Amino acid sequence: MKINFHPHWVGFFPAFFGITFLALLGGCVPSREAMAYKELPLHNRVQSSAYGALAIVEAISYEKTIGELIAIDAERVYILQGNAALAVAGQPRTLKRIKRSEIAQMDLIFARNPDGIQAIATLSYITLPSHLLYAFLTVPFNLLWIKSTTAYDRGAFRLKNISAEEAKKFARFPQGLPAGMAFEELKKAL
Repeated sequence: MKINFHPHWVGFFPAFFGITFLALLGGCVPSREAMAYKELPLHNRVQSSAYGALAIVEAISYEKTIGELIAIDAERVYILQGNAALAVAGQPRTLKRIKRSEIAQMDLIFARNPDGIQAIATLSYITLPSHLLYAFLTVPFNLLWIKSTTAYDRGAFRLKNISAEEAKKFARFPQGLPAGMAFEELKKAL
């Protein structure tokens, strides 16, 4: 028995898969947290880093602020938003003040793992179509491995729901704003 494909279907499959691939690729935009994560020091260089930890602050009003933890004083938390890559592209870095009483939750990420673990997990995504007939066995294990390694990669140096007092030691200026420096001066200096 011979199966004849209608000429209209021959062009449909490449177009369908091409459009699907482009749609999936378009969804691969990194989040602000992921972009800022790349600026963190490697786990073996945390002690010698001059920069603060990556702070993820959720206010009582559900506003989320992500950036470098600059300082914490008796009333406020100071966070530098944006990253160097965006600053070069013309989007300025901004220093934000948040009242300590308005913070619902603060998480910190103070270091990152080498990029090798993430690269291996990403390569595993690319190899998924090559599983062919054994996909029903191998793909679930492969996806489980990918998710667990990327979760470990992001969660290894994360402190969840940390208080402002505990977070001070992870700031760029752990003792608070430099003596005699006003907020506006610090804003210009950063």
